Amino acid sequence: MKSNTSKRRWRWWVGAVALVVLGLASSVWADLEVDTSQGNTPYTMTVNLSNNYEYIGDNGSGSFTQPASPVYTNQVNIDLEIAASTTGSGSYTLSGGILSASQWEDGGMYGTGLFTQTGGSNILTGSGLCVGTTPAGYGTYNLQVGSISAANNEYIGYGGTGTFS
Repeated sequence: MKSNTSKRRWRWWVGAVALVVLGLASSVWADLEVDTSQGNTPYTMTVNLSNNYEYIGDNGSGSFTQPASPVYTNQVNIDLEIAASTTGSGSYTLSGGILSASQWEDGGMYGTGLFTQTGGSNILTGSGLCVGTTPAGYGTYNLQVGSISAANNEYIGYGGTGTFS
């Protein structure tokens, strides 16, 4: 019996391309990695995004900016990880719009992570926020303007060094 998997993948790919061409889609990535090792940093949002995972500065350095205008939504369906490895350093700047993570936002998981919020809303609907996640992690969350809400947990210096100001 022949599998329909390749047909489904083809339909998904063609459908995703059609949506992008028509301007109806936000993002076709399942994961987004912004890192010098990927050659795509710094990254500034120009469309709404919806990804399963987002890695900012995973193995190298990475910088992600969500601008104040125009207003964009960044929906992370699982985890947003800033500096997820010991060789990583990353920064995320939220100046406007909505950032929504369905599981964890980790800033400084194993490396050095900086999250600066100068506007917009950061909404954590799942597990929560963790700044300075492991003994090797250094994380900073700098809330200047805007709002952050976590349905469950907010850990600052959970296993590593974390600051929230």
